[in-house]
Parts: sequence; structure tokens; C-alpha cells
Amino acid sequence: MSISLFRSTGGLELYPEVCLRVAEELVLVDPKSINNLLATSKSWHKLLKTYEKSICSSILTREPRLEWVNIDQHEVLSSRIPLGSISVTAYTYPWASEMLSRVHTMEFLISNELTDMVDHHAQSWPTLDVSKDELGQRIARFKRLSFLLLYRLADCTASLPDTLKVRAHQAEFLDSLSSAELAKLGVIVEVMGQNYFTMTKNTLEATVSENSWTTAP
Repeated sequence: MSISLFRSTGGLELYPEVCLRVAEELVLVDPKSINNLLATSKSWHKLLKTYEKSICSSILTREPRLEWVNIDQHEVLSSRIPLGSISVTAYTYPWASEMLSRVHTMEFLISNELTDMVDHHAQSWPTLDVSKDELGQRIARFKRLSFLLLYRLADCTASLPDTLKVRAHQAEFLDSLSSAELAKLGVIVEVMGQNYFTMTKNTLEATVSENSWTTAP
């Protein structure tokens, strides 16, 4: 491919090989910005669409946390595209955007109080005969494994048209899991449910207390 996709006012040419490297960096840092490049010119659009699979595949070797967000499924649900389209296909720009968004969401939740699993009222430490650091690493891994199962549970319904088929596929998926995997799902759902209740309760109590103080005579 010998065309020049961009020429500066000084005559400097940006060749396709350089453009592809730029796209690989951009899809990892800000995948939504690829849309801006696609709209830049017909040459950019043709190049980026021709090498879309290769560009999107490049993130797999550069972001190891992708292994926890169900990258192996060909079609997955998307939370970042307009209503009316509910799934994205692997190795496309929307797929790359969804996968990286999942990584960021997962990492946020792992350290958020919504998934807190540590007993902060324990009188002694460590527990389970492991150090505090090792226990933290084990908990983080447990959460990642649990989120992977949640993503797989959601993605098994990709492209299904109605609720009955969605429930049937989810039931089949749950039946295929081992006892340990089912336990992980049950624990993470219970933990998030209890923590959400506690967070909501504390927020409401704080609001009531603040209102009582401001309205006191």
C-alpha cells in the first residue's frame, strides 16, 4: 500500500505502517477515539477497517487483565453502544471498547466497598494462617474469577430476542458450572447485595441525621 494518508504543510508524509501503530496505541488508551479516525478520510477509513481485526487483537498481549472479562466468546453483550444494538462481535472496535471498559469496571469494583469481603472488626490478624498481603491477593483473585463468571452468565444471552430464551440459556449455563464455580457466583452476589444494603442504609441514616441537625430549633 503506497498511498500517503496524511501530509503536513511541510510535506512530511505519514505512511500506513505508522498509522497502524497509532491506531494500536489509540485502541488501547481510548478505543472510542477510533471513530474520529474512521471519519478523518476515506483512506483512514479503508486502512482501519482493513486491519480492524489485527488492531483489536493487539490489545490481548498488552492488557493481561482482559482474561477476566470473557474475551473468548465471539459475541458479547455491550454496555457502550446505542439502544437497539445489544451485542458486539469479537475483534471489532466496539468489542475492544467493551472489553477495556469491563476491565476498568472490574478493577474499580475490586477495590470498592461494594465488594468488600474483609472483616474489619476482627480482633486478631492474620486469619486462615496466611499473611494480610497474601489474603488480599487471594480475595482479589476470587473477585476476578467471580466477575468472569458473571460476564459469562450475561454474555451467554447475547443476541437472544426474548426473555424466555434468555432465562433458558442462563439456566443451561448455570447447569454447566461446577460446584466451586456456583459457590463463587453465590458468594459474590451475596457480598454485593449485603454491602449495597449497608451502604444505602448508612447514606440514609447520614441524610436523616443531617436533616435533623439543620432543622433543629
